[in-house]
Amino acid sequence: MTWDWNWFTPLGHVAVVWPLMIAIAGLLVVRPGGKTSLVGVATWLGAMAVASLLVAASKVAFYGWGTGIREWNLTCFSGHSVLSMAFWPVALALLLPPRLARSRHAACAAGLLIGVLVGVSRVRLNAHPPSEVIAGIALGLLVVSLSLKAMTETCLKAKQTALALALTVMISAWSGIHLPNLPTEHWLGRLGATLAGNEQPVHRHSWLKAEADRKHSNY
Repeated sequence: MTWDWNWFTPLGHVAVVWPLMIAIAGLLVVRPGGKTSLVGVATWLGAMAVASLLVAASKVAFYGWGTGIREWNLTCFSGHSVLSMAFWPVALALLLPPRLARSRHAACAAGLLIGVLVGVSRVRLNAHPPSEVIAGIALGLLVVSLSLKAMTETCLKAKQTALALALTVMISAWSGIHLPNLPTEHWLGRLGATLAGNEQPVHRHSWLKAEADRKHSNY
């Protein structure tokens, strides 16, 4: 069986993850007794916001100053890997009440699997080398750890769970057809080059070639 790895791309796209995350956070807050979830929801949103900023900052730094680890072909965090790993385990766990601990753990594991598949898809589609996907997954796991710890007693009510599932299906189906092609890499590249005072962003090929030439000259 041959998989089309493009199927997994929307599950880590910013236009899918962030709207779903904000919707679920809103449902948690407005439900009866939802004010008790404010700390957990704020932790999840805050951790995701920081992780997203770290992804952007790592890319701007590379495009501007060529930061990274050449030996690992590591220039930045894979954004899709971070977003999918940080979102799906928490979102699926929140669909089940804390008293169903085993089912909640299974839902979280399913979310982790989604995150891994999205990460693998980025490698198979030549969007990122394995090192950047691994870095993204690690950052996403940190968000999951902080968020689930802050929401051990938090879950969506039955009607909200149905609504959250419906939103997930609708947004995922929409994204598969109308996924916006945001030129984020171009924007980040131009920002990095401008901040560094360069005419053009640093490119991975020339960055790796410079290291190869340096090693060759040392022989």
